[in-house]
Amino acid sequence: MNFNGEMLTLARQRAGTTQKELSATTGVPASTISRMEAGLMRLPQPDTIEKLASAVGVPVAFFDRPDEVRHLGLHRLYRLQRKVNARELDRLEAELNIRRLHF
Repeated sequence: MNFNGEMLTLARQRAGTTQKELSATTGVPASTISRMEAGLMRLPQPDTIEKLASAVGVPVAFFDRPDEVRHLGLHRLYRLQRKVNARELDRLEAELNIRRLHF
């Protein structure tokens, strides 16, 4: 299995959670999650991957995707409207990316 850290970021943002919150939920150190998302850990331990997949609600195979995440720039579009917070914009962008990858 190849591990794509961008897919972890995407799944985490879609779940609406931060690295720190995901760390508290799974017991995986936030520094490890950060390194995984940055692509600095090529092949994390299988039990770590399973914990993270379960916590963000995706199958383990989701992290094996070679796809690249596209940043849609939603923050720039809604910058002037303070009604939507940054976390919600990240969650929305992640959801759109996942749906794009599905097709």
